[in-house]
Amino acid sequence: MQLHHPYCLDADVREDLLTLFGNERMPRNVYYGDGSPIEDEVMQRIGELYEACAVRFDWRKGDVILLDNMLVAHARDPFEGPRKIVVAMGDMLDRASLAATQVQPQEVDA
Repeated sequence: MQLHHPYCLDADVREDLLTLFGNERMPRNVYYGDGSPIEDEVMQRIGELYEACAVRFDWRKGDVILLDNMLVAHARDPFEGPRKIVVAMGDMLDRASLAATQVQPQEVDA
């Protein structure tokens, strides 16, 4: 939602795009389920709530993060300096199929 709503664009970019395309033909936009526009004030409040719920931590060498895109919203603050980004993607699974394919621990004779 925050990626596609015009409110979240830099003011000058937003103004230029609205001048070029108008609100109805923006290259990216989001609406309520009934097709009505989401007000800027609502987007501002959502941004405030995201910030209030944000979890931040100082990264240390060797840190790794693993997250589920379906369970959490994620972003990053601006960063300068060297970094390495490694991404792995997987197929979508539902809980039932995951449970059906889960490997069961086996006892080992010593």
